[in-house]
Amino acid sequence: MEQEIAVPAGRAPEASLLAHLLFALKHEGIDLATLADTSFGRHIAL
Repeated sequence: MEQEIAVPAGRAPEASLLAHLLFALKHEGIDLATLADTSFGRHIAL
């Protein structure tokens, strides 16, 4: 489990990209400057 996070089944996100992104933002945090530099960040207003 080098790059995996053990999450109880009841708390795991649904199997969609959006659900995984929201889960990561809630539980792992993110550097907003890094997000803004990505192609994804160019499509959202920070």
